[in-house]
Parts: sequence; C-alpha cells; structure tokens
Amino acid sequence: MLLSVAGLPLLLAGLFTADPPRYIASSDGASGASLRQFLRARWQPIALFVGIAGSLMVAVQA
Repeated sequence: MLLSVAGLPLLLAGLFTADPPRYIASSDGASGASLRQFLRARWQPIALFVGIAGSLMVAVQA
C-alpha cells in the first residue's frame, strides 16, 4: 500500500498534462487533458480491473 502512494505524483502530473497538438487531420478539435479524457471514456474497465486486482490481493493474503 505504501509503495502505491509513490505513484500519486505521477498520476497528478498526468492529469494536468495537456494533449499535444496533432496535425494529421484538421477536423479533430478536441482540446483538454488526454489522461482525463481517457479515464472518462474508459472508467468502467478501469474500475473493474482495480476491483478484481484488489479482490485477488485479498484472496492471496487469505
């Protein structure tokens, strides 16, 4: 648990990192934080993964 706290600064840095401009297609007008958009779009699979990983951790400790 204590080792996982070391990743919090990296998570905060990722949340405030802006999506870099891409010049492939001019129709893409999405601006904002890329990590935040990724987490919004895929929150259910991420939550399920975290829940399953936590359950497996409890099962192994038991």
